[in-house]
Amino acid sequence: MYTPDSCVFLLVDVQKKLTPYVANSDDLIKNCAILLKAAQILKIPILWLEQYPKGLGKTVEPLQEILAGSTDPVEKIAFSGCFEDECKHRLFELNRKHCVVMGIEAHVCVYQTVMDLIDYGKTVQVVHDAVSSRASLNKEISLQRMQQRGALITTVEMILFELLRGSKHEHFKAIQALIK
Repeated sequence: MYTPDSCVFLLVDVQKKLTPYVANSDDLIKNCAILLKAAQILKIPILWLEQYPKGLGKTVEPLQEILAGSTDPVEKIAFSGCFEDECKHRLFELNRKHCVVMGIEAHVCVYQTVMDLIDYGKTVQVVHDAVSSRASLNKEISLQRMQQRGALITTVEMILFELLRGSKHEHFKAIQALIK
């Protein structure tokens, strides 16, 4: 089971020029926003990635607003965030064994980042309702492949309630308000 002290959240490439083309983009943004707000409430570090932002634009505005004042995004040109030295440095500096991954595209940057995280010995949960691809088939096949390599597939509510463990948690009401 994940705890707020054991994990890091990774936001992968939810950018202006990519997001409008993925399936269920409004739900994706909403669910990523819930997770990012929850991470802030629970004091979980966020590793924020952007694929070639000069060409693909910055992270979409609703998520940028949530992330304002946190660490800067890691710019990348490789599909896997873990291929970038800055991402590896931040990841190992945080020294968290569990990773919660959200973003796009599920079959490219999310997939390759998750595979590398697993290779680094991390336990990874991929949030099914907070990842997307242009084609639903690509998302589903990539989730299957990630699961075959050991990634756990979760949902927004599953991971949040796992982190809380019960209604007695000091932040239960704040987290519950995010998903109502």
